[in-house]
Amino acid sequence: MYDSNSKIAKPKHYQSNIKICNKECKKHPTQPNLQVIDVIEACGLQKDHYLATAVQYILRAGKKTEATNEGQDLAKAVWFLLRKLQKEYPQQYQEVISHYKHLL
Repeated sequence: MYDSNSKIAKPKHYQSNIKICNKECKKHPTQPNLQVIDVIEACGLQKDHYLATAVQYILRAGKKTEATNEGQDLAKAVWFLLRKLQKEYPQQYQEVISHYKHLL
C-alpha cells in the first residue's frame, strides 16, 4: 500500500517552508513543509512539463547532502527552460543563445 508519509513520497530535499503568498487564502497553500508538487500545482504548472521540472530542480537545489548536487540541479533547471524555449519559442531561444553564448 502507498504510504504518503514515507521518505519516498516526501523526501526532505522536496520539502520547503515557503509560503505561496503572504495572505491567508484557501487558493494558496501556506502550511510548512510544502512539497514541490504543492508549489507546482498552486502555480498551475502541472500541465507544463518543462516549467514544472525546472521548478522542481530549482526548489530542491542545495538540499541534498552532496555539494555538487546544487550545481547539477541548477544546470538541469536551465536545460529544461532552454528546451521549452527551443520547442515552443524558437525565436526567443535563438535570441537567448546568441545573447548569452559567452556563458554557455
